[in-house]
Amino acid sequence: MAMAAAYVLAEELNVGDRLSEALQRYESRLKPSVERKQVAGRKMAGWFVPDHSLRLTLRDLALRLSVWPLASYLVRSSLSGDSILR
Repeated sequence: MAMAAAYVLAEELNVGDRLSEALQRYESRLKPSVERKQVAGRKMAGWFVPDHSLRLTLRDLALRLSVWPLASYLVRSSLSGDSILR
């Protein structure tokens, strides 16, 4: 995300407007995507350090299944999300 954000910032600074206008456009382009990723991160946080043994078992099972081709495809497609380069 940092590389994409730097690219977007460079695009906005290249327009030639005042710095404050370029930064406002930069924020308006990135803010929706960043907020969605923050929400998704908060939802996934419980899977990294499960608070219950059942969730720990489910997490471990999901990790084992993730090497299967279909499961791997589903995991990749659900984690890829949307691009911030719009």
